[in-house]
Amino acid sequence: MKTIGITGGIGSGKTLITRILSAMNYPVYIADLASHRLVHTNIEIMNGLTALFGKNIYECGILNKKLLADGIFGNENLRKSVNNLIHPVVMQDFKDWCEEQNADVVFMESAILFETKLNVYVDKTILVIATLDLKIKRLKQRENLTETEIRNRINSQMSDEEKMKLADYIIINDERQAVLPQVEEIINQL
Repeated sequence: MKTIGITGGIGSGKTLITRILSAMNYPVYIADLASHRLVHTNIEIMNGLTALFGKNIYECGILNKKLLADGIFGNENLRKSVNNLIHPVVMQDFKDWCEEQNADVVFMESAILFETKLNVYVDKTILVIATLDLKIKRLKQRENLTETEIRNRINSQMSDEEKMKLADYIIINDERQAVLPQVEEIINQL
């Protein structure tokens, strides 16, 4: 089984690519969804977040996402601590998920695949890129964030230029170039 990592900065359009792959009947593991599940079910993560943020990080067993986001966006050390806590558990969950799949190729989507070094666990990587203006536009449409909050989130991630040096394949999602032919070309190469 080949494992392919899909990554890209926030607002780049990774979700579109994963939807296309799912429609093509490829199994797709969404690391962000898995981490949302695991922060509420994995005792190691829950204890670690409580140690980092205090008992208010969970309210009635529900993660206080705002407190978490306010803490990690703008605080590199805290963000790394949270990633080091969550991502090994997510990676094990991905490995367990892979064992349940009956496919020659599976995909894992993670916005911070390179930042957290999860790319070493996949065979190939696909980077989805978009212009900064387009990312901001997309985030304004789907999130209730200020432009400053959006820029802080974008700036907390590795730049597209850095990621391009590490990626095996690149999909340009600029709303001018069709993405389906780009996805199909990568699938053919795989």
